Amino acid sequence: MRLSILLVTRPAHVARVVALSGLGALVAAVLAVGGHSLGEVASAVALLATGMALGALAPLYGRVASIGLWVARAGVALGACTVLLPDADATVALRVVAALLVVVGLQPVARRAGGLTDLPSWTVNAVGGGIVAAVILPSLGGGLVLASAWLAVAVVIRATSAVRSAAAAVRA
Repeated sequence: MRLSILLVTRPAHVARVVALSGLGALVAAVLAVGGHSLGEVASAVALLATGMALGALAPLYGRVASIGLWVARAGVALGACTVLLPDADATVALRVVAALLVVVGLQPVARRAGGLTDLPSWTVNAVGGGIVAAVILPSLGGGLVLASAWLAVAVVIRATSAVRSAAAAVRA
């Protein structure tokens, strides 16, 4: 089932998925900043998990947003691959291309998410900025920005689901 549909039916489940993505990015960032040998691999895995969790930010319908989501996921996958490559001019160019794909792909998602989901549009922009930071600066704490963005989204999901359930209880 798509995460955007689960956001309506089971928001606590989506909040856990998003929080796990954030915690994975946090662990990867700590390993990368600490210079651990698994830091690059952990950063790539955290980016791939982020690509899968991006569905939580998508609106329930809209072809343009759906296409944008897939473009952003392609950028995340390319960025995850470039994190594993040794630093060189070509690697930096590929990282910039991956970051541009993420930004271009998430723009229609952010525009559509404004009124069609329970999440505010800033959540898409925050996660997009975190992905760009994690792709461009994986060993300098870019994953910390991504982790912060995902954890903020998890808090927003929990808060909006609590407000929605309280409103439902008042109506009953």
